[in-house]
Amino acid sequence: MERGPEVKYTYRNKKLNLLVTAEKHDIQFVEPLEAGHPTKLTCKLSAVCAGRQPLLFSWAGDALDKMDPETLHSSELTLTPRPQDHGSNLTCRVTLQEAQVTLETTMRLNVSYAPQLVITRISQESFTDLNGTSLPILEGQFLRLVCVANSNPPARLSWLWEGKPLSPSQRSDPGVLEIPRVGVGDGGEVTCRAQHPLGSQQVSFSLSVQSPPSCSCETEEPQGSWPLVVTLIRGALMGAGFLLTYGLTWTYYTRCAGR
Repeated sequence: MERGPEVKYTYRNKKLNLLVTAEKHDIQFVEPLEAGHPTKLTCKLSAVCAGRQPLLFSWAGDALDKMDPETLHSSELTLTPRPQDHGSNLTCRVTLQEAQVTLETTMRLNVSYAPQLVITRISQESFTDLNGTSLPILEGQFLRLVCVANSNPPARLSWLWEGKPLSPSQRSDPGVLEIPRVGVGDGGEVTCRAQHPLGSQQVSFSLSVQSPPSCSCETEEPQGSWPLVVTLIRGALMGAGFLLTYGLTWTYYTRCAGR
């Protein structure tokens, strides 16, 4: 350890451990991150550390899988986030080449994106996608509809029937609509609407209520009954004809024998 031209100290028995900590660097950008909109991100180191020696920058993260690798070695990065990038990690690494020290900082991306709506019918553990379709259902059946909006921040959901607001079945989950017994008057256009700061969206389907088939109480004649009757009558007539022929023949021969 030296101080000026005269004062010098040398430690031989008790060695001094010196730990140098670099100042933390940050990723700076203008919030919020919005899906589909390019955003400039800057990996910034303190001026004290940055001015001493050459720096090597690199970026890493799932949000960069479609980007040119040559663009990932600069302190600045232009990112166009996607909805699936929300919640993923983005890391910036800075290498101080002369000191052979690498620093890194990681941030979790918070990407805002508009709702993507899906309406499904849940029946006996099966799911049916109803977007833009027609749903036939028998009168008196139970109907449970679920509307899901994938968005950030979460969208506010509401139901409409023929353009008129409907009350959700569960206040804690406004995306659920239940009709215990569907009536003929429930038929019509059903709509789920999602209101969001990045734009409202809605999807609709047509609910067609059908009456159950009526019971036919007419008594049908047993098949084959008439042919049986005809056969019996024909047999009786044939038997009577045989007896008549036999009687006439017997009478004729009896008279002839008497002569």
